[in-house]
Amino acid sequence: MINFRDQDQKKVFIHFAKVLNDDLALAVAEHEREIATKEEAERFAKLYWRMVDLSVIADRNKQEIDGVLGMQAIMEDLINIMGGYLERNGFAEQWEAEDGD
Repeated sequence: MINFRDQDQKKVFIHFAKVLNDDLALAVAEHEREIATKEEAERFAKLYWRMVDLSVIADRNKQEIDGVLGMQAIMEDLINIMGGYLERNGFAEQWEAEDGD
């Protein structure tokens, strides 16, 4: 199970997952399912970097995401949350292979 430490992290994660049309990430965030395959883990790892791209745009435009302004700290938290989740579930290799390129 993925563990967000506060509601802002979860809200931002869900917002970006919706914008990116990622039903898998939404289901993981809502504890409806877990990442089960290497392919899903790769997709989840790539999602982080897609979220980073959107967060940079949001910050540049001073855009609030569900009441949260300033994405840098949230994204730093999410890298640890998402990476830790994949590592705990046996997908460290997939997480480490994705470097945002």
